[in-house]
Amino acid sequence: MSVAQAGPPAPAAPYPRLHIVAMGMHADRRLVAPHDRFSVTIDVVVSQKRDRLDELVLGNFDDCTIVGDERRHTILPNGDTQFLEVLTLEAGSPGTATISAAHLDAIDPKVGHPLRYSTDPVSVRVTAAPPIDSTYVSLTATIGRYARWLTVLLGALAFTMFGVSFALRRRRPSAAAPPVIAQAPAVPLPAPPNALALAFNAFSLARDERTLLALRAQLFAEAGVAAGATLSDALARAGMRRSLRIALVEAEAAAFGPAAARVKAGDALVEALEAYLSGSGDGR
Repeated sequence: MSVAQAGPPAPAAPYPRLHIVAMGMHADRRLVAPHDRFSVTIDVVVSQKRDRLDELVLGNFDDCTIVGDERRHTILPNGDTQFLEVLTLEAGSPGTATISAAHLDAIDPKVGHPLRYSTDPVSVRVTAAPPIDSTYVSLTATIGRYARWLTVLLGALAFTMFGVSFALRRRRPSAAAPPVIAQAPAVPLPAPPNALALAFNAFSLARDERTLLALRAQLFAEAGVAAGATLSDALARAGMRRSLRIALVEAEAAAFGPAAARVKAGDALVEALEAYLSGSGDGR
C-alpha cells in the first residue's frame, strides 16, 4: 500500500504530528445489483501508537448511501498502528456508485509542515444483471481439476485390474495345489494439493487480476472467513500468524490499491506467502 497523493491542506487548523506510512481505500466488490449492499474499507497505517484517528475525513458518496460504519485499530508487529474503517453501503440505481477520496491533514515530523494525505476514489458498477462471484469461478475451476485427476486415476486402476484378470485366465492351476487367486495391487491415492498453494502458484506465474482475486479468496478461507467477509474480519481471524496477516493486507493492496503501488504490493504478497507456506514466517 502507499499514500495515493499528498498536498498542502486547507488553512487554519491545529494539525496532529503524524507520519503516514500507508493510506488506501477499496471496495470488496466490483459489481453489485441495485439496492445491494457492499463494503468499502479505508486503511491507514501511521508510525505512532494511537487509539483513535478522528482526523480522517470521508469523501462524498454518489449513487450509494451509508448504512453502517465500523472502526478498528491494531498495533502491528513493527510498532505501527493500523486503522481500518469499514463502511457498509447500499447501492442505488443502475450506473456507477462513486466514493470520492478520503483525506486527513497532519504535520509530518520529517518535513515539519502540514500536508494533506488522500486516498484514490473508488467506483463500483451497479448493474441489473447479477454479478459473477470470482470465488465461485475459482471454486468451479478447482473442482474441475480434481475431477480430471480422479478420471485419470480411475482409468489407471481399471487398466491394472484388466491386466491382472487376463493373467489369471491364462494360468492353469496345478492338480496338486488349490488355485491361488491373485489380488490387484493397491494403488495409493495421491494427496490432494493444497488449494492455497495452487492459487499462489497460479498467481506467481500469471500475475493477472483473475489469479490475484482467486488467491485473495483462498487467503480469506485460510484465515477462516467466508468469501463475503471484509479484510478486517480476515485479519481478526488470522490471529498472530504474521506472514498470513501481511499476505492478506498486500493482497488487498494489489487488487484494490492505487495503481502505482499494485506491482510492489504483489511482490510483497509473494514474499509473505512464500514465508507462510514454507512455515518460516511464523508457523502454522
